[in-house]
Amino acid sequence: MGLFKPAWQSNNLEEALKAVKELTNQRELARVVRDAGSIQVEKAALGKLTDRKILEKFATSGARDIREAASERLDSLVWQERIEKADKITDQRILADVAKNTGDYGAHNYWICGMTALQKITDQEILADVAKNGKNESVRTAALDKITDQAKLVDIAINSWGQEFASEILSKLKLSDQVALDIIANCKSRDMRLQTLWAIKKSSAIADILIGATDNKVIDDIFWFLSNKTVRNNELLTYVFEKAKADYVKNLALKELGGYICSSCKCVNIPEEGHAVSCTCKRCKTENHCFIKEQETITLDNTTEKVITWEKCQHCGLERNRNEEIRFTDW
Repeated sequence: MGLFKPAWQSNNLEEALKAVKELTNQRELARVVRDAGSIQVEKAALGKLTDRKILEKFATSGARDIREAASERLDSLVWQERIEKADKITDQRILADVAKNTGDYGAHNYWICGMTALQKITDQEILADVAKNGKNESVRTAALDKITDQAKLVDIAINSWGQEFASEILSKLKLSDQVALDIIANCKSRDMRLQTLWAIKKSSAIADILIGATDNKVIDDIFWFLSNKTVRNNELLTYVFEKAKADYVKNLALKELGGYICSSCKCVNIPEEGHAVSCTCKRCKTENHCFIKEQETITLDNTTEKVITWEKCQHCGLERNRNEEIRFTDW
């Protein structure tokens, strides 16, 4: 054995790491990985290795920590090369291909490679393509941030499935009611559709969509939006019911109004503002109740319960067929 051991084998961790920091020779660094005896020192040496053949040997043999660290270092070197290559590219189409195909794997290197390419893209059409079709969410969002062309933003709003874009696109758009109508009627993302609905200033614009709507998904989303507003707009719903082309829209509007079509004379009965609809048809005076089943269970003691069932009209609240039954429970 030699009388002196290298500084990287020092029992003082700080001194050993300092010695590794000064090393550049690849064979000496490989020796540190093999013989240091301290995982912190060994990993520090691995972090300075650039010789792939040496790294590949460590990645396939030795302790698990060293194998994993060597594999990560190899992966890092590969992506470092790709990032450097991306930085040298000037062709906008090639840069777009790099940005779009940067995978969403969670590793920092993947994100940097796509972002490096994206920083050099200036063409608005290409940026829109990356925003719509990129694989990495961070790169897609960064591409959107660089877009100023309003037509391209509308196109992304309509054709992107990404929920992460909804609020960002709306904050960048100069959103007229006409543009909003175009997005609501044609966009693929429900989140985008609902957020755009909240941005519309004129309720009459929403009515115009429903009157001509044929896509049930769009229709359902708009009625969901209307049902969640603080104040129900009976005037809008009545207008939609009267003007809508599709029976599906008419039926939803009438249901939202709390009205019905008389089973006898087919007259439309709609409640007056602030009042429930009368179940007596305003034209022919026929009763038109809409009964649904109700049930209530009352526990009497540990072994018995009372079950009460009845039917109740959804419109006027009339109750009928009330029945009470005592049941024994199995505890």
